[in-house]
Amino acid sequence: MVQTGSYSGVRGRAFAACLALASAVALSACSTSDYSAPSSFTVSGSAVSDVVTQAINNTSGSPGLNGSPQVNCDGETSCNITYTVKEPTGIDSNLELVQPTRQIWKAMFEDSNFQSGRIEVDGPLTSVGGKSSTGPFFTLSCDRSAASQIDWNNVDGKGLKALCTYTQMAKL
Repeated sequence: MVQTGSYSGVRGRAFAACLALASAVALSACSTSDYSAPSSFTVSGSAVSDVVTQAINNTSGSPGLNGSPQVNCDGETSCNITYTVKEPTGIDSNLELVQPTRQIWKAMFEDSNFQSGRIEVDGPLTSVGGKSSTGPFFTLSCDRSAASQIDWNNVDGKGLKALCTYTQMAKL
């Protein structure tokens, strides 16, 4: 009986170690950004659309775009962006969904005329009744005042949510 208990204890510790290692590997793979925003940028609908596509499709951990982003800019001073992502893995919504927006914001705030923007991230949803649809996950609005406090290459999803205006629309 003692042997069985010891075996279970070893097996349990081994299982816990495997889970911890798998989580660490998955999170470290998701935490690096392969895309870096241009160091010089002028806001326009097409330029912002290109940056959104590059940032979301080329950032490790991001589920990638499902379709093209919708970008509506008011000259160079303000932009509203909506895009739909593929199915997130569910490991960490800050890493998968919020953090990939940082290079979009970085690019737009490189333009000294740009003052504020809003990003809406949509994706696949399933209702409690089992119906599938596409709908908004969250919105994130940021202005020049918040941007002045952010190092776009180092901020994480939690920092973006704290400094910009984050509104959760669906349980992630």
